Amino acid sequence: MSYPTFPLNGDGRLTGNEALDRAEAALINNEIVGVKASNGTIIVELSHVPLTDPSMDDFSVYQVIGGQAPVVTKPTAMTWSTQTRKIVLSVPVFPYESMEQEITYSVSYNNGTPIEELRVTITEGLSIILDGIAKCVIVAPQKDNDANAYAAACKLIKYLKMATGIELTFVPYGTAIPNHLLPIYIGVTGLHNRDLIHHQLQELDGDCFIIDCSVDAITIIGSSGWGTEFGVNEFLEAYAGVRWLLPGTDGEHVPITSRLTVPVGTRVEKPSFFSRIFGSADKSTEWNRDNRIYPRIHTNHVMFELFNPKKHLADHPEWYPTTIKPDMIGGWQPCYSNFETVDIAIAYINEYFEGNPNAESYSLSVNDGGGYCEEDPHHPSYTELKLNSLGLLHLSDIYFKWIQKVAEGILARHPNKYLAALAYHETYDPPSIESNVKLPPNVLVYITDERLNWSNSERRAVGHSLTKRWLEVAPGASFYDYLYGGPYLLPRSYFHQMADNYRYACEMGIAALTSESPANFGEGPKMWLAAKLKWNAASDVDELLHDWYVHAVGSEAAPYLVKYYEHWEDFWQRRVYETDWYNSWLMSLPRTNFMSLTSASYLKNVALTELVKSRKWLENAVILAKQHGTSLQGKRAELLLRAFEYYECSYLTYPGNIVSADEVKSTDHAINLLDILVERLALSEKRRNLVEEFKSDPILNIHWPPEVYGMMWSSTKSRDTQALVEWIKQEPSTGALRSRINTIIDSESSMYAVHYVKLLLATADQWETVNSNTSFEQGDGIDAHDWWYWLEFGQSSANHLHRSPENPRTGNYGIKVNGLSHGGPVYEINHQISPGYYGMSAYYYVPEDFNSMGTLQLFVYFNDADAQCFHSTSSEDKTVADDGPGWHLADWVGYVPEFYDGMKVEKLTIGIKLTKYKDGEILYLDDINFFKL
Repeated sequence: MSYPTFPLNGDGRLTGNEALDRAEAALINNEIVGVKASNGTIIVELSHVPLTDPSMDDFSVYQVIGGQAPVVTKPTAMTWSTQTRKIVLSVPVFPYESMEQEITYSVSYNNGTPIEELRVTITEGLSIILDGIAKCVIVAPQKDNDANAYAAACKLIKYLKMATGIELTFVPYGTAIPNHLLPIYIGVTGLHNRDLIHHQLQELDGDCFIIDCSVDAITIIGSSGWGTEFGVNEFLEAYAGVRWLLPGTDGEHVPITSRLTVPVGTRVEKPSFFSRIFGSADKSTEWNRDNRIYPRIHTNHVMFELFNPKKHLADHPEWYPTTIKPDMIGGWQPCYSNFETVDIAIAYINEYFEGNPNAESYSLSVNDGGGYCEEDPHHPSYTELKLNSLGLLHLSDIYFKWIQKVAEGILARHPNKYLAALAYHETYDPPSIESNVKLPPNVLVYITDERLNWSNSERRAVGHSLTKRWLEVAPGASFYDYLYGGPYLLPRSYFHQMADNYRYACEMGIAALTSESPANFGEGPKMWLAAKLKWNAASDVDELLHDWYVHAVGSEAAPYLVKYYEHWEDFWQRRVYETDWYNSWLMSLPRTNFMSLTSASYLKNVALTELVKSRKWLENAVILAKQHGTSLQGKRAELLLRAFEYYECSYLTYPGNIVSADEVKSTDHAINLLDILVERLALSEKRRNLVEEFKSDPILNIHWPPEVYGMMWSSTKSRDTQALVEWIKQEPSTGALRSRINTIIDSESSMYAVHYVKLLLATADQWETVNSNTSFEQGDGIDAHDWWYWLEFGQSSANHLHRSPENPRTGNYGIKVNGLSHGGPVYEINHQISPGYYGMSAYYYVPEDFNSMGTLQLFVYFNDADAQCFHSTSSEDKTVADDGPGWHLADWVGYVPEFYDGMKVEKLTIGIKLTKYKDGEILYLDDINFFKL
């Protein structure tokens, strides 16, 4: 990668004093303070972080088998965590033989005092494949009798053939089994253990399973079809070494062997959390199932379905807030204080369960976007409400009283069903003691929180306190967390904090875990690790990470992946707390319960040298994986390097790290600025192209790509583009800058850069616009003709967003914004649009001494013939105060296709989204133009 010539100002100033810490530690005698062993793995904990990274040669490992003389054993792989001071060593795995064996290990570090007597018992085993010969058959129901068990049996056959080259025979359950072959029962049992197994299953939840291995038979069976499938997954992982590391076939690790043995005995597996979900635009359904993740309990925003305004609003306006429109799916709630809505919900949900007897749950989660009837001073149930800990109105008393009444009516008829609700925004805090709300255990209240935040001890204490308070009200309290990867522009690895969070949740009796997790698998082990910890929260996180790294890229390359991800883990678990990005989110009121994923200002605290180091680590991993690993391990290393290119391009094009040019005072200066702009735009286009290329690869595909949340930026600065527009305006048609623009339009290979330059011309020369009333001159009082106002959180046009004669840029009117929490002016293009490049420009005025955290973003929605949106794209989400006082230019350039994901683009909606403005913070808008370029 050749880095660009234009200046960047990211300083990475929060890199800490790791070198000094290590130097101090080197002065202390470093000793082993803890060690544990299992078959194939030894975990060593050091007293301090050494000055230089440990290596396998630093360790002496001896093993004693059955009382024989000690034998030196050489580790085959090693990974090292500076955070926990743990080294994980792989040593040769002992097969399960015909007799039980005992192995004792002795370990020393740098010739120090050895830790002895680490005993590992290797259970008596059974051979199911020996020297390339099958010693067993698979016994399962036919597909028509039990599709789930049949599919699980086929999966077992498939992967054992991949591992051994042997395709085991499928024997339909109930038919004769060859006497010389051991039956492996899938989803059913043999006569020898049927009563015992069925008795055990009665005590287990649906995802639990039993693996019973005896000389008579092997049985893999769950309490449900899911449990049986997960039992097969565990069998393949534990005994055949299969790993589903990343989505798709490139993410599978299947070691080749001619011998497969399993231990005699019975395993009963129960997950730490009975429901485990990766949700919200997650696209890796099959991979999730391989790792025991599936949508068991639904938590989706649902009130717009339960109380569909198109069905009920005309007859029952008293059920709705006065601001509702029939086609709104968010920004409103049914009137929870009107108990007629309780009866409607009970009747609807009881009917749903009776029509869907296999359904386990129904969501009662609030709609997104607020809009509560009871916050309206004119509503009969309005009372003076206090603010909750997010700075929003505390409406938990009203909402959860409603939930309690609905639950009584549903659980009386369906006592084994679950109801789910979100502790979210206005319902984030528990209801007060005075509300007398006490929910039954099968009402699962999902506490929504950004638990990366718990790396900070103060925020962890707040989060723990909230959890305890919720458990007092709702014994079925569950966790909803934000594992966002896709929206972030660095690997958002916080592996150890995640492990601490899930361990705490398990210890507190948290029932279920849902993660909003649009992924970027460039984060390596993150999602796999989350799945493993959701299943067993007591797992050793360093052992799991070692497992992933070594299997993903091989033992020689693994240490370089460790360095790469540990570097960014340090950023997210330590350095981020000193950034303005984090603290502006933390101190904002109202505050979302997830961090500011639409802002990338954390990139200001990253140095270019960190990207250079990261690239080098990954390039080394590629070289070593290709030299020493399997072909798939080499390919996975290459894919992770490819994923890094997106992070790298994001950093290099981030507008916050780009230095604005000095004031343009000459034509030569303007031409030079334009050329720099084109270089940036071309790099931005490369980033856009990476996003498009990645869509076809299950590992590289970015769930929630940057255009969805305002990160598909142009890599330009408002000051620079505005200066060029002004210079173009005053220059004649034969001017040198215009001549250079024409050359770029004719010869530049980057189509994005070409059309961006066209937008500069269109804005300067006032081309014909697609939209009308661009300067808001036509209107009635505060209403602008052809525009409507998007308002959330109960805000009003009169107070927060309206047409105004104050401070117009051109003409006599513009738009005044005052303390707008979320919303903006919107324009519907309801005539047929043609495919091609379009551009939007808009001016905004920032007052003197403007210290707001308010943001601005241009957006374009692709609509069908009924004006229903099915895709959105947008400019960057910028903090306007960063631009300083005065008028500034915001812009967007993009391609509108004829079809998007198979749907015809018939119409468009354009507008400006404004967020996070506090009362009294005033912004002005004017001259919003939408051009066909």
